[in-house]
Amino acid sequence: NSVSISKDQKIIIAGGDDRMTHIFSWSEALGTYELAQSIKEKSNINSVSLSKDKCTIANGLNSGNLTIHKYSPQTKSFEMFQELEGHTDKIMSVSMSSKQGEMIVTGSFDGSLRIWRSKESLIKNTLASTQENLTFFSAPK
Repeated sequence: NSVSISKDQKIIIAGGDDRMTHIFSWSEALGTYELAQSIKEKSNINSVSLSKDKCTIANGLNSGNLTIHKYSPQTKSFEMFQELEGHTDKIMSVSMSSKQGEMIVTGSFDGSLRIWRSKESLIKNTLASTQENLTFFSAPK
């Protein structure tokens, strides 16, 4: 359902109806992408976003929850950092505005945009839409 690629094109994140986030990394030796890790979610994944520093993944789920995974240098893998609740319908779009993914914006079928502060595990702001379904939002570059 959704893909995200790092600016240097070394990492691709993909998520979908199989409830899996697949992380692919570029292999110089093979000259292709290899599956590095798969993460199972509790709900279908509608949108994925990768932070600019490639250390944070945010997933917008059918359940309306936002999951955040952080890269651990110790395990050399992404691990669940937090799951945030706030939308009343499925999240259709996720975007991160800062290098470390500290501010995340989600768009949902509930007609709202939510601006999250992941470090504080809270919703910073909610923007309502007059439209029935709000599906796309992108953070400024």
